[in-house]
Amino acid sequence: MISSSFFFSLRVRLDGDGPKLRHGVVALRHGMSYAAALAVLTRAPAVTQLEVRIPEGLTRRQIAA
Repeated sequence: MISSSFFFSLRVRLDGDGPKLRHGVVALRHGMSYAAALAVLTRAPAVTQLEVRIPEGLTRRQIAA
């Protein structure tokens, strides 16, 4: 995705974006500019919610299965 890790790291340091980098799964496109990639990598990731329902009367082993 990034043509030069050296120049990308340099750009991150010069812009001061190092502390702003977020972890998570992101979608990058081939040929993105450094600025566009940094915009994606410094944006807060979307929150994923998971709903779990546990019916009454099940044992822990039944729930784990």
